[in-house]
Amino acid sequence: MWCATTVSMTFAGIGPQSINSSGLHSLMNRLQTVLLVSVAGIVSSLFGSDGIVHGQSQSIVTGTVTNSSGDPIAGVSVNTTIPVPDSPRGHYRNVEPVQTDAHGRFDLKAIDFPTRLILGFTKLGFVDQWATSTSDEPLNVAMHRRRTISGTVKDYKGNVVSNARVNVVSLDDIRFPVLRYTTDESGVFQIDQLPAPPFRLVATAESSSPQTVDVDSQTPQNQYELRLLPGRRATFIVKDTKGNPVADASVGSVKWRGHAGFEIQDRTDSQGRCTFRSVPSDEVQYIVSHPDYRDTTIPFAAAKDACEVILTPLEVGQFSGAVLPGVDHHPSLGRVKKSGTASLSEEDRFEGIDPGTGSRGYQSMHLCTADGNVIRPFLQDRELALRYCRHGSPNISADGSTVAFDAREDAPGYDWQDGHVIVADSDGGNARVLSDGMIPSLSPDGSHIAFSRVSKHGSKDGARGQSIWTMKCDGTNLKMVADTGAWGVHWTADGRSLVFIGGVDSDGSYHRWDHLRLYDLETEKTQSVWSSTESPFSSVGFHFNTSHRGRLVVLTGRLREGGEAFGVLDLDRGLESLRLVQPSRSGAIPVMQRTMEFHVSNRFLIVTSGEGGTRHPELWSIDGQQVRQKFPGLPVDREVKDAIYTLDGQHLIAVINSVGN
Repeated sequence: MWCATTVSMTFAGIGPQSINSSGLHSLMNRLQTVLLVSVAGIVSSLFGSDGIVHGQSQSIVTGTVTNSSGDPIAGVSVNTTIPVPDSPRGHYRNVEPVQTDAHGRFDLKAIDFPTRLILGFTKLGFVDQWATSTSDEPLNVAMHRRRTISGTVKDYKGNVVSNARVNVVSLDDIRFPVLRYTTDESGVFQIDQLPAPPFRLVATAESSSPQTVDVDSQTPQNQYELRLLPGRRATFIVKDTKGNPVADASVGSVKWRGHAGFEIQDRTDSQGRCTFRSVPSDEVQYIVSHPDYRDTTIPFAAAKDACEVILTPLEVGQFSGAVLPGVDHHPSLGRVKKSGTASLSEEDRFEGIDPGTGSRGYQSMHLCTADGNVIRPFLQDRELALRYCRHGSPNISADGSTVAFDAREDAPGYDWQDGHVIVADSDGGNARVLSDGMIPSLSPDGSHIAFSRVSKHGSKDGARGQSIWTMKCDGTNLKMVADTGAWGVHWTADGRSLVFIGGVDSDGSYHRWDHLRLYDLETEKTQSVWSSTESPFSSVGFHFNTSHRGRLVVLTGRLREGGEAFGVLDLDRGLESLRLVQPSRSGAIPVMQRTMEFHVSNRFLIVTSGEGGTRHPELWSIDGQQVRQKFPGLPVDREVKDAIYTLDGQHLIAVINSVGN
């Protein structure tokens, strides 16, 4: 971020005034402290255009916007919002947007930009982009047009392969999820949910080695043929430290050629043996896991000889590798015997699922890989996790720094109304209980929080009925926003608004739960996003959610004409922008009263699906070709719900039941 800053401090008896040249020398002698900072040749004057001494700073963010080939794009709208200092509710204000010039360049100016600034870039025909400025360096932003590619998968003899898997992996943007497609009866695939180039196509099929095609901005073709080679074999023998075979251990691929995309998984038999016949000839990174042992990661290439993996059992008093208070032990990682050396480090440790109290009421958040492999319980404070053991409604701030969720005790006399709001750093550390309440939502920088309160708690602070509130994340400055049936509040990513349902107008008119309401944090006025009379919904689910970029909202609701619907809309355009997301083939939509989460790209959602039995998260595309995919690493033997992404796209945080089905 390029900035020019002027800060004026103490003057000896002189207030702000006009200064002529004859008085300048006298003024400078009496000036106790003036700090003048000039960066990148931009010099800020001590005086404003009105000749008045000013005590504020001006910042400039510069940059260039290009297409995927590096050519400049003119007419791109660049916008952002910035926090208002000392705002009682932590609100943000708009910065005057600018457009890129003929060279794709822009200069965005404002008073007092924060050190971390999120900018949005929009232009018709291009996929919206966002970038974060955290330094003095100019930004370079690449935008790309939507693109569809298709192709055919064939075996080494040239025969088409139906039901082959074609995965799409971004080679540049680690936040973009791996997308999974299958070929039809003619071996054909078509993909329109593509990341910006470069990206990789990974084709796999039973008894065949995987093949890849890398596509970059210089690759004009949109039609591809992938030829699979005969499959290679990799055998694993899993034992414990005493040499006994470990049955039912999971063995699965993690990375191949530096990226995800090649996916294969199976379990060991009664002899601890697992054999794959569809692996490549070169090295793949695998993970070996079992509920009673520490997880082990290992690189291994196809070979005649088996890879022997030694798993270290969990000790008494130890849950999946974590150290409990009062237990004296020193766990070690699993060991590997194979041709070559296994390189295992602390980052290879997977602690697994917290068994908690062994009660079905113990439902806690866990940190997982992007594919769902459970790493560890989210909360690092074990005592807090044991007390508040029923978690739900996780939310992450737009800058990715802070996570909030509601939690309650699993004890006699406690029910859903006894929820508390807990806030923690995004790694699960520094957790603290802020207040009673539920369904929390964080301000963009994680400094403030909004949440809902039931009558029996909110009434102590003057609320009538259900109510919504804001407060600082240090536990101070509690303020009511609305009551009399107001519920389910969420902060917009630009920091300007709160979205909720219910409540009353200033004249006492009650608002039904069939439309969304928008509270302006600056003016403290509320308006409806659409009215009850025009609403297609008889009721809107209170687990709607806002996007991490822009002003989108995802919601479920019951339709007046019958049935349920699931869709996305722009808060500033209302119902005219409503896009109903197609249900699954069976007609199922996400579970209404569970968390729905935007991927940071605004192109996908994580929802909780109840289709097929046990609840589990799925990734759904918002528009274009349908994407409905599970997270293959998540446990299939227990309920998993309320999953969210960390904003780097590298991890999931999900609520997992401590007891299997």
